[in-house]
Amino acid sequence: MIIWINGTFGVGKTETAKILHKRIPNSYLYDPEEVGFLIRKQLPVELCEEDFQDHEEWRMWNYHLLKKITTETEKIVIVPMTLTNEQYYQEIIGRLKKEGIQLHHFTLVAEPQTIIDRLKKRGDEDNKFIVNRIEKM
Repeated sequence: MIIWINGTFGVGKTETAKILHKRIPNSYLYDPEEVGFLIRKQLPVELCEEDFQDHEEWRMWNYHLLKKITTETEKIVIVPMTLTNEQYYQEIIGRLKKEGIQLHHFTLVAEPQTIIDRLKKRGDEDNKFIVNRIEKM
């Protein structure tokens, strides 16, 4: 089973996932961003997209890794990840569901000012990439 926690940057996905991971026996905390970091590290800069989700490889690798974990283990996989593009949602979450993987998708929400205040606390208020995506959720 997969528990996908969606929501804008700064809404509390990672903290919620950590709490769930501590409380749910046999759970596994999976971070799709790590695949994005790998892509950015291994590709020449001119091949890197601004958003690593725009790389087909990011979507494909996360789909395959999540499928492997859920079909080859009994782990409950907890995934904190912002995913707003409908096509990308279908390529990962929709595909997993179509293949019979039990997946529960939740979206955390908060007022924009609350998000901005949280981003300020963690030092991300000047990160235009993050701030520009607050409105997308």
